[in-house]
Amino acid sequence: MIYLVYSNDKDVVSKYIEDIVVSKKIDKDNVIYYDVNNDSIEDIILECNTYSMFSNIKIVVVNIEGILNSKIDDTKYLEYLDNYNKDVILINVCYSDKVDTRRKIYKKINEVGKIVGLTKDNNYLNNLVKNYLNDYKMEDINYFINKVGNNINDITNELDKLISYKLDNKYITKVDIDNIVSENINDEVFSLTNAIIKNDKKKAIKLYNHFKINNYDETQMISLIASTFRFLLQVKILYNKGMSSEDIAKTLKVHPYRVKVNLNDLYYLDEEMLKDYLVKLCELDYKIKQGLVDKSTMLQLFILDKDK
Repeated sequence: MIYLVYSNDKDVVSKYIEDIVVSKKIDKDNVIYYDVNNDSIEDIILECNTYSMFSNIKIVVVNIEGILNSKIDDTKYLEYLDNYNKDVILINVCYSDKVDTRRKIYKKINEVGKIVGLTKDNNYLNNLVKNYLNDYKMEDINYFINKVGNNINDITNELDKLISYKLDNKYITKVDIDNIVSENINDEVFSLTNAIIKNDKKKAIKLYNHFKINNYDETQMISLIASTFRFLLQVKILYNKGMSSEDIAKTLKVHPYRVKVNLNDLYYLDEEMLKDYLVKLCELDYKIKQGLVDKSTMLQLFILDKDK
């Protein structure tokens, strides 16, 4: 079988290849990787025509970006595709969100094999989680993704933990997620930022101490908090332009649940207030890096100052 798999997200491509490896029950030692930018076409073709000593079938993964962008001659590769080894699964990959359909290599693979374009959007993430479960509520899937983030390895690892916890019952609830799933750092930063905005000093200092226990330096915390405020400002600007939460999520490439949750907190905040938070964080970061102030004291004062 011949594939062309393209996506601008390497995790998505890797997951697609992994699923083929698992479905075909192929040992990982029989998955060989090449790149036309670093390896000769002759060596790649030789690999494809060489039988595995320990298995009836093997997978050869080839990054063909160099062929698709015309930097490397594809004549010999096209000749191989005209008479390819049926006992080898050849997976051609390209790390881009689009490929030139006019290329000979594209047309040939489309003729003899399968072309797969992948996007790590909300539907992809939702379907990834659904495939693990027997039954589910969409609100729980959204809650899970919001808690874990969109890293595929994190999602699959946490799902494996949840399935092991539930044993034969693959129905996962919000309570299960809270009990088992590890907190994503971004989620904790959002909680801290939310506590700062709401002037919940007790919760904010508790979260600050949590970061310190986990060896986060004040400058790291400032960077994380500022990044969250920038995200909130982007959401607020787009919302004020009349965009729906779904459209905002697509524009910012985040899960819609994250946008919906934060829109509730942004209702009483205007753009200038969010910009003011960012300016003060920038000034604080500068003073700390210049050694002008005690970083621990000043960050705590920022967190506790209701008149920021």
